[in-house]
Amino acid sequence: MLKTPVLLVLMFPALICSAAEYGVGVSTKEALLFPVRVTESVTLEPQIAWVTQRDEFGGGWSRYRGLGLGIGAFVSLAKTPVTQTYVGLRVMRNKTRVTQDAGGSGNSTTESVSPVLGLQYALTPNLAIAGELGYGFRRSKLQNVSPGFGTSSSKSSGQGTETQIVMRYYFGK
Repeated sequence: MLKTPVLLVLMFPALICSAAEYGVGVSTKEALLFPVRVTESVTLEPQIAWVTQRDEFGGGWSRYRGLGLGIGAFVSLAKTPVTQTYVGLRVMRNKTRVTQDAGGSGNSTTESVSPVLGLQYALTPNLAIAGELGYGFRRSKLQNVSPGFGTSSSKSSGQGTETQIVMRYYFGK
């Protein structure tokens, strides 16, 4: 059976070819978004997220590098010529690699599901800004390898509010 990221990659070209509107966007959650309006009121939005971070502490350091793939599905509730209110669901899977100066390393996988409510405002016919409020449910698996201590694994889960600002540019208008 094909995994979700593979299905997204295979489906995306067909969605763009059949969609009246499609575009590209960026979010405050370090993600590239690819909105595709499938019908007048339904939009699918594949996304790619990344993280690169280096923390220094007490003479040591840790480096984080990660990549996430996901998709959002949204339905318009109300639409005017310049505003659009929508609700939907974002599903995401992130993989992150951590390395430390002391030789330790780790891998984490995080899966999340977030119902969202959004309001989009068209700055021009092709450029829009949106604000989203969601409530995310997350679960993570972490595996650490530490010199002298061996391998350890842990799992965690959490939930909470999430917000983001999104800029979208539409090509099909």
